[in-house]
Amino acid sequence: MKSQTFNSPAKINLRLDILGKRPDGFHELRMIMVPITLYDVIHFEITHSKKIECDSNRKDLCGENNLMYKAVLLLQSKYKVLGNTGFKIFLEKNIPVGAGLGGGSGNAATTILALNQLFNLNLTENTMAELAAELGSDVPFFIYQKPAMVRGRGEKVTLLENFPQFYCNLIYPNIAISTKKMYDAFDLELTKKPHDDKNLRLFTQIKELEFTEYLKFFHNDFDNLCTSLYPEVAKVKDLLMKSHASHAMVSGSGSSVFGIYKTKEEQNKAYTWLQKNCKNNNYFIRSIETLGFGV
Repeated sequence: MKSQTFNSPAKINLRLDILGKRPDGFHELRMIMVPITLYDVIHFEITHSKKIECDSNRKDLCGENNLMYKAVLLLQSKYKVLGNTGFKIFLEKNIPVGAGLGGGSGNAATTILALNQLFNLNLTENTMAELAAELGSDVPFFIYQKPAMVRGRGEKVTLLENFPQFYCNLIYPNIAISTKKMYDAFDLELTKKPHDDKNLRLFTQIKELEFTEYLKFFHNDFDNLCTSLYPEVAKVKDLLMKSHASHAMVSGSGSSVFGIYKTKEEQNKAYTWLQKNCKNNNYFIRSIETLGFGV
């Protein structure tokens, strides 16, 4: 039977603003999200069994609550050609869970992309993004897998074609953080922010800025909260700054923290330093780059 393997990238947030709470219970967000060179690997096999079988090197991620399983059910309900087909899906999980890296959302989007390709559905990216929005807030972004301004609860995606590539080191301190817990905690101190993002829009339309000018726009509303609630996250952020990162902050709602370096050489030197100075900690440390148009 037909089978194929797909890479499912993680993401980091170079900006995350929480603008308020919406009538539907979700939060109004304004984010810059970029995919990175850290991947889960998903193997899809079409079978005659009429069953959806999900397996993984992380057994706790298998079963009907998995977003990949839900993505298959969603497309089966929309497109008859998938209706009587069975699937075997194996997820090689490399992206940490509860890390603010969007691994589960990316897996769901990759499933939609994979089924579109395997069954020649010829769906546009916009159509797939609309389907992805039914599965979760971050899922539409991963359909495009390119730098983007993301608004609303995550369903409004505007691609940033001129966005540069950045060199980063990423540390996950092996603390899984609940996104809901972080939003609930943030609500206690939520302050209103202006919805006018004129300066941010202008920033994303500029083809070339000095490296330090980009850094001025990088911000995460969860950063201070996450480092205050989780001292280990604060420790990791401090380590990244000591490695001579130009900037370091939490991704998503945590617990991963990434540092940004001006050059590949600085990144490599810092990665060697981090490995040496974190060898007694059970940290997940990776040297990564952001992905963009043509990268």
